[in-house]
Amino acid sequence: VEEVLEEAIKFRDEEVNYEIKNNIKLKASRTGLTNIFDNLISNSLKHNDQEVQVFIGEIDSGFYYEDTGSLDADIDEIRNHGFTTSEHGRGLGISIVERLAETNNWEVELIKNEKGALRIEFITD
Repeated sequence: VEEVLEEAIKFRDEEVNYEIKNNIKLKASRTGLTNIFDNLISNSLKHNDQEVQVFIGEIDSGFYYEDTGSLDADIDEIRNHGFTTSEHGRGLGISIVERLAETNNWEVELIKNEKGALRIEFITD
């Protein structure tokens, strides 16, 4: 996971700090996982007014991704293709992530964490 995350970060001109909480092993398409992380990092950078810190960790049924941003929208709205809170966004990020996750037979759950940021859980089992 760390190798793939670093590969996705290289696509960006901005610095992204990250912490991987566990040694996560996944059976997934490397390209697909890179694209998932690339889209998530892009969203983190667009919707974060401070230095971006990303956290990835293991859960019983898969893994999660969250950052230090704040969620200014309703969870159900975020899933809508074309929904954006950014004047430069196209609203494709989460819908692309969900489609890429589906190619690995994963489910995606969107949760507002205790700090008010978006937490994305990937159910891989």
